[in-house]
Amino acid sequence: MKVPRLARLILARSVRRKDRPYILAEMDEEFERVASETHLRAARRWYWREALSAILPGMMPKHRRGRHVSNSSNRVIRRALLQSTRSLRHQPLFVVSVMGTLALGVSAATAVFSLAEAVFFRPLPYRGSEELVVLSSYDLSGGLDDRDISGPDYFDIESQNRVFDAIAAYELVPVALENRDGYGVKIEVARTTPELFNMLGVELVAGRLLAESEVGPAAPKYVVVANRLATDLFGDPRTAIGATLSLDSESFLIIGVIQRSPPFDALDVDAWVPLHYGPNSLRRRAGVLRVVASLREGAGPELVQADLDRIGLALESAFPDSNLGRRYVARSLKEVLVSEFEPALAALTLAVSLLLLIAVVNSSGLLLVRHVQRKPEFAIRAALGASRRDIFVQLLFEGLLIGVGAGVLSLTAAVLLVGGATRFLDSSQFVDIQPNALTLLAGISIALAASLLATVVAAWSVKPGSLVRGRVASKHTGRTRSLLLAGQVAATTVLIVCVALLGRSLQRLVDVDPGFEYQQLVAAAIDLPSVTYPTDMRVYPRWPMMQGFYDRVVLELEAVPSVTAASVAWHHPMKRGWLTRFLPEGATEIPLGERERVNLRAISSGYLDVVGARVRAGRDVAKTDGTESDRVVLVNRSLDERFFGDAGAVGKRVQFFGEWWRVIGVVDDFKSH
Repeated sequence: MKVPRLARLILARSVRRKDRPYILAEMDEEFERVASETHLRAARRWYWREALSAILPGMMPKHRRGRHVSNSSNRVIRRALLQSTRSLRHQPLFVVSVMGTLALGVSAATAVFSLAEAVFFRPLPYRGSEELVVLSSYDLSGGLDDRDISGPDYFDIESQNRVFDAIAAYELVPVALENRDGYGVKIEVARTTPELFNMLGVELVAGRLLAESEVGPAAPKYVVVANRLATDLFGDPRTAIGATLSLDSESFLIIGVIQRSPPFDALDVDAWVPLHYGPNSLRRRAGVLRVVASLREGAGPELVQADLDRIGLALESAFPDSNLGRRYVARSLKEVLVSEFEPALAALTLAVSLLLLIAVVNSSGLLLVRHVQRKPEFAIRAALGASRRDIFVQLLFEGLLIGVGAGVLSLTAAVLLVGGATRFLDSSQFVDIQPNALTLLAGISIALAASLLATVVAAWSVKPGSLVRGRVASKHTGRTRSLLLAGQVAATTVLIVCVALLGRSLQRLVDVDPGFEYQQLVAAAIDLPSVTYPTDMRVYPRWPMMQGFYDRVVLELEAVPSVTAASVAWHHPMKRGWLTRFLPEGATEIPLGERERVNLRAISSGYLDVVGARVRAGRDVAKTDGTESDRVVLVNRSLDERFFGDAGAVGKRVQFFGEWWRVIGVVDDFKSH
């Protein structure tokens, strides 16, 4: 069945070139339907009337237009779906642009909101996690320090508190594990009190846990290992019970296997041994223990803090030399674990919210501009008998198809973005982070709402107008198009300004002078076994065995052709080092707790040359400034100017660690963090 050629030519000449394919295709389809329902002659007459009505709208009585159009709902939906698919297929670039814009905003928002939900709102995988708090010490003169607690202070808090059901202490230490091949492998071990396991409700795989009687200076060489480590070493974790591990050249008997349980660092290690107390942990000035406690029922934040303040005052009165101004604070375990992610996630949440808003505005604008440009097409279809409902249903299906397509792209991109953001924030320790279904549904709903809103606005404005060779004579079309384009430009300008400001901030961070040359600088961490290389802080820095080891390391590194210089330091340049109290020579003698605090970094000779720091006055550390020489120290420019003024610090003395140290040089400031 062929349509009348002359009538088809008249119809083709009456519409715009870009509208011809789907207008003619629709007419051909309708011609075949009319012919099948009536006969060929009636279909030809119908086609001629429709073609002539396109150039002479008044020729065909209004009540006769579209009389052959079926009112069947199924047929209307099927035709609208076919027309929508055909229309979108003819503009693939536009469809990809709108879907991509919506998918970008929705997927980014879904990924970041899913991370935020997992990190901030999902409960921790520990028994009674809402009642768990982490204790730390701080100094009244310097604010919160989040410092670890000394061994004696821990014992006093454990015995004197009135607000904790249970309290446990632990310290994390890197050790060398001798594997089955006889090589040393670095693993992290927690020296802990047994109450930690009971408090957190760990999952025992095999064997038993540590007992209270196995803690102290004479602690037996028992170890509980993580399931993953036991599997790597023995295959079946149950066969690990009774076997021995060599940790820092000491043999430990495996008595239990438990599941490693991030994100809490005390349970995110490879092995647990009984906490023993050496010289460092028995000194009140040395905070080496991390303390976690479980609150009693009814113990609120104010009551807990009041009890800790009471203990702090009692210890200050009993031990003024070490505990003057020292107080303790309890923070919820969840707060401690998420605090490092909060700034990054807050910034990302704000950024993706803005991105989602811009994506919705831009996609809606693109749809509205396209609908405005299609007004001639809508007018021709109306002249050919299509009702406003027919056009609305078609546009509705176009919006639904675009929204569904954007939703599929959003789901795929969100899964990839969650993985990338998880690695970027190092939040993989928060297990089972997946795209949040509610967030994704909300994002897809926003995408659908944006496309449907543009559809409703466009369909409402469709009215049969006068046609002159397919062009609509509407005085409002140009104004509407201009407003839409202005909105697009405004949204794009906002995006460009935000990106420019972000780029400027990043550039300013990059341009900050850290005080040292970081190009071609490589840092490596070395952890020595405490059995072979003891570190007694009472005789620091006179540790001859450790000093000899590092001297050999430096000599061997300097012999490598690609290495220009090497040195050793406790803490690399981007870490602030130790915090300690100090007193400059000539200052009024004041209690230790009231003295100024400074950052301290232990270095070897040649360190300043390696990092490219400049000595402003005096001299650098020499190789003769070793463990048996006078105690010497370098100070930075800020300390020199603040405490010594025009006289300068070189040749003066400062006191810390209970000893007097002679200043031999002044160096430029470092940006440590």
